[in-house]
Amino acid sequence: MEQQFGKFKVEYGDDTDRLHISFDGIYLIVNKTSEGLILDVVDEKLGDVISSVSVDNEQLYPCRTYREEVENKILSIDSTQDVTIEFLDQALEDEVFQITAVESFFNDCSFDISTLIPLQGKVSGFQKEVRKLDRPYIFITNENYQLLMDGQHDYYLTSGGKVVTFGIASTAGFKGMHALCPLSENEANKILHKNNFQKAS
Repeated sequence: MEQQFGKFKVEYGDDTDRLHISFDGIYLIVNKTSEGLILDVVDEKLGDVISSVSVDNEQLYPCRTYREEVENKILSIDSTQDVTIEFLDQALEDEVFQITAVESFFNDCSFDISTLIPLQGKVSGFQKEVRKLDRPYIFITNENYQLLMDGQHDYYLTSGGKVVTFGIASTAGFKGMHALCPLSENEANKILHKNNFQKAS
């Protein structure tokens, strides 16, 4: 199909992710992909692309991207959580970093340590172990910290697939003094391999 808007002719067909806009011997091809938009400016006579611009989804939808990434980070820790749009909008309005938003979420939403799956492995000394960690940290109560201390394991797998240890650490807002501390992807994969789990994503 095509429509005329003054000097501009707009053409589109069955492919709803592709649009042609032509004017004065030049036409613009707009392609919507899963990663964003690609805009090609083509000389109609030569049939050559004279300019091309790509715009990714993060540039197109910065607010949507922020909300999705914060929610995904929360669910990657605890897949049972219900992350409300109100929380995400407030974090966006407050302009807090994504890691801060995630830690704030768990400050207010107590983590259930009964969902943790014990893993084999022993922590190293503090100086070596702290280099393996990756924020966001997850606040836990003093009581839950003591339960983990009384247990037999140093590492656990969360319902969202994160490998965590635990220790004395503060989270955003400095709530409490104990937290679950996720391992970096590389270190997590070493623990998962020893326990015959799939690699962390």
